Order: sequence, then structure tokens, then C-alpha cells
Amino acid sequence: MNEALICWVLLTASLCARFDTQAETKQKLLHQWLPRICFFCQWYTLCFGSLVFILFRTFSDIVKFEYIGYNFLQDEGAIQNKLTSIPNLAFGNSSLGVPITLQQKTEALAMPNFLRLLSLASPVAGVCAFVIITEHVVSLVKHAVGTKGSPLRWRLSRRHNNFLMVILMPLVFVVMSMRSTLRIWTVMTGSAWSAAEQAKGKQWKEVEREQISLFTTDLQIASAFQLLTVLSFVFICADYLHHAVKKLPNAADFQYTIRFAGFQGVYAYVLVGVAKFLVEIVVAIMDTQHDDQAAAKLQATFLGKVDIVNGFATALCIYNMVIVCMMRDIKDRLGNASLKFLATRVLLLLAQIQFLVIKAAVAEPPGPVYEISSRMHQPFDIIANWGLSLYQGRLLHSSLLGFECLAVVVFNRFAWPPSSFDQVFGGKLEDNEESCGMVTEDTAGSDYHRI
Repeated sequence: MNEALICWVLLTASLCARFDTQAETKQKLLHQWLPRICFFCQWYTLCFGSLVFILFRTFSDIVKFEYIGYNFLQDEGAIQNKLTSIPNLAFGNSSLGVPITLQQKTEALAMPNFLRLLSLASPVAGVCAFVIITEHVVSLVKHAVGTKGSPLRWRLSRRHNNFLMVILMPLVFVVMSMRSTLRIWTVMTGSAWSAAEQAKGKQWKEVEREQISLFTTDLQIASAFQLLTVLSFVFICADYLHHAVKKLPNAADFQYTIRFAGFQGVYAYVLVGVAKFLVEIVVAIMDTQHDDQAAAKLQATFLGKVDIVNGFATALCIYNMVIVCMMRDIKDRLGNASLKFLATRVLLLLAQIQFLVIKAAVAEPPGPVYEISSRMHQPFDIIANWGLSLYQGRLLHSSLLGFECLAVVVFNRFAWPPSSFDQVFGGKLEDNEESCGMVTEDTAGSDYHRI
């Protein structure tokens, strides 16, 4: 079963439902034709349900194989026997042109005790984060939906939808980091080498690259959701700023300037992020198709350079968010706006920068040329006395994300308590528009303005 594709389909379908069913006319049809199941047709129900399904599907695999099957990864003998039984486990050459030995490969795949414990605890931290997010989402939806008997009871305002994206973002990272941890475990324990793979006539080199590609794809799914969350931040702040200038004689000019000039740092981050996301997905597809040379060339010519640009764009985006959150009109509605979006900015920074830092600090791992870290001329014996291999670095990155997401979720729960919803949102349903766009006049019976 192609679980990465299932994740893509479920999340994409739920997000498409958000934009497709937001219009009042479509919500009326849903409430009239499907009154009993209308709640289950809302985008937030579909999205949350998809994430819950993927989360528990992944966690059940972790419990079955890693916690029980390998006795919390303590059965080193079974793992070692599995790895040594794999034909051609060591493949490729080092940067010095020396063939990689089996001992060097098994050392690179070994899990130090601290990393083993960290990676085993990370899924538990993810489940704890899920419980907190569930309570937070339920509180927000209860505040947003109409009273019983309302004609559009289950429809949320655009403002509620945008804040819901901010709250759900850590859950996407929890799920995808848990999946990526599972991927790298299958490589480091050799469990990816199954009878089914052998029956297909595959080599370990092909199996490993498929799992590493899926590791990358899982994290890219979370990054794609993060781009949408950053845009939701733009919509939230632009909404409040539009409301603040609506009575000025040249309100339309101010609104246009706010929309296209006030968030250039955020837009730059999104554009660079989309380009990086598309290229990494293409590289992952090439890896699964065993097009090694093309993948290596694309990584060497594009990804190495775009990582630097992406780091700068991330810093610029965070700076832009800080400046906007310091504006008085934003503070009047959100209180300490900078504090409220602090966790979002921290996760933004960690997701983009953390793995780059880890890769810069790891020892040179065995593997194909394009997987070797930036420390190109260090000997393999550095693994024994300093640093981690790139396999271990990947596991460290995905494991840390689980704990970091838990911290972000706890912070968001206290930064956005249900008691603050009335101040932030103002009402149950503040927008009756059917599409996003610039407006210059008041919307009847509403203080919400489109962007």
C-alpha cells in the first residue's frame, strides 16, 4: 500500500474542500441536502479525521514492530543478524573513492543509546500533542459554529478557518515526523528488506533509496501544509488591517498596499518554499525510479543552492511576521500578537533550518555520492569518535520534531485559550462572502473584510 500517496490524497482532498465548500451557496446546499451528515462534510472534519487515521495507523505500526517486535529496539542481536543477512548492504564509494565496507555501513546504521531512547519517546510525545490539539480544536469549533437550528450551523468564518490552520499545523508535523521516523527505522534495522521486496528481485540499494525518498516526501508534506499556514497568517493580519483603514478616504489604496507590499517577506518564503518542495518531490520520484545520476545532478545544481536562499527567505519571513505583529491595530484584536504567533515562527525555523544544521555536523556516511554530507574529506573513523552518520542525523531530526511539536502545541494552548476567542474572533460568523478579494465598503452586519 502506497501510504505516502494516501497521505497526499487525504490532506489534499480536505484542503480542497475548505476552499470549495466555503461559499455560502454551497454551504446552504450541504445543510439542506445532508443535514444529518453536514458536519462530517466540512473541511475541518475531513482534515482532522484524515490526520487521526494516519496518526493511529502509523503509531500502531510502531507499537507492533519497534516496541513489541524489536523489544523497543533493544534486540541488537536480531537487528545485527537482519542487517548482515542483507546481500550487498554496503554499496557505493566514499568521497575518497574507496568502496564502503560492511563494517562501516553497519556502524553508520547503528543507533546510539541516547538516539534510540529519543526516537522511541518521540511518537509518545506526538500522541500527547494530538490529545492537546484535539481539545483545542474542539474548543475553537464550538466557539465558531452556530447554535442548534441555525441555517448554516457548521459553517466557519474565514477568520476561524485561518486560525484553525494555525492550530492544526503542528499536528501535521507530528504525523509526518512520526511517519518519517518509521521510514528511517526500517532502514537502520533492515526491516525494509522483506520477502516481498526480495521476490521483486530488488537490491538493497533500491529498497534503501525508496525508504529515504519516502522519508523526504513525508516531511515535504508537512512543509507544504506549513506554507498554507503562513498564508493563513497573512489573511488574518490583512483582515484586521483592512478593517482598521476602511474609513479612510483612500482606503482602497491602503488595502492594496497592505496586501501586496506589507507581506513581501512572507510571499518570498512561500515562493522559494514551493520551488524547493517541487524539486525535492521530483528528486524523490527519481530515487524511486532508480534514476540515480539525474537525481544527483538535480540535487547538486539546485538543492544545495536553494537551501541557502530558503534559509534567508525563512529569516525574512519571520522578520516580516514580527514587524506586522507589532502593529497597534493587530495588537488591539490579538493582544500580544507576537507572542501568539511565536510558536508558529519557531516551528517554521526548526522545520527549515534544523536538518541543515544536523547535516553540517554529521560525519560522512556510507551511501551514494549525493547523500554524503558537506564534510567531504573526513575519514570514516570519525564516526567512532565524533558526530553521527547521516542516517542517524535523519533519525535525530525526525525524533526532535516530535518533541518540538509537543512544545509548540502546549504553547499554542496557553497563548490561544478559549477565553480569548471572543476578543479575537468577535462573533460566530463574521463573513458571508463567497470568495476572497479586496473590498472597500462595509459588509452589511459584519466587520470582516476580504483580502
